[in-house]
Amino acid sequence: MGYSCASAAGDVYDAIGRGCAEQTRSGNSYEFRGNRYFLERGREQRDGSITGTVYKCLPNDMAIKAGTFKIGADGTILRAHSILKEFARKHMRKLQARVYLY
Repeated sequence: MGYSCASAAGDVYDAIGRGCAEQTRSGNSYEFRGNRYFLERGREQRDGSITGTVYKCLPNDMAIKAGTFKIGADGTILRAHSILKEFARKHMRKLQARVYLY
């Protein structure tokens, strides 16, 4: 049997996806410091965290592994490019603002 991510981790991952979509029209790619990257979500972990791989797009429609990301079960971004942290902050604020309106 597999694991499920914690609700807070899933919310942050979704917020990152909204930020990516806003920037590039794709829910898992983004531009950072003049390069284009995309995320590949890995397995959900026993502790409720989400991990995955970051790939850098190359000009010949290829990609190379550029690093990893991790979102803790509590929603804290433990490892990622700083722009992903900004996406999460911005879109989580929007989500929370909508929640408090009701």
